[in-house]
Amino acid sequence: MPLALIVNEVITNCFKHAFIGRAKGHIEIELYKNSEMVFLSIKDDGPGFDCSKEYDSLGMEIIKGLADQLDATYDYCGKKGAKFELKFSIKK
Repeated sequence: MPLALIVNEVITNCFKHAFIGRAKGHIEIELYKNSEMVFLSIKDDGPGFDCSKEYDSLGMEIIKGLADQLDATYDYCGKKGAKFELKFSIKK
C-alpha cells in the first residue's frame, strides 16, 4: 500500500507542477525487481526544480513517511524534468 500511495503522490506532483501552461507532456514510470531489491523511477519532461533547495511541503512529508514504512531510500531531483527514484528490499 505505501508504494501505491507514493506513486500517486509523485504523479500528482507531475500534473501539478510539470505541465503548467502546456497542453501535453510525458511521464515515464519504471518499476522492477532485481534479486531482493525493488526499484521505482518516475520521470516527467517538465521544467524540473532546484535540487539544492529544501522543499518542506505536505507532499514531501507524505513521501518521506511512506518511504520510511518501506525502509526505502529515495531521491527527488531534476533540472530538466523531475525525476523520483526509490529503492527498498523485499521483506520476507
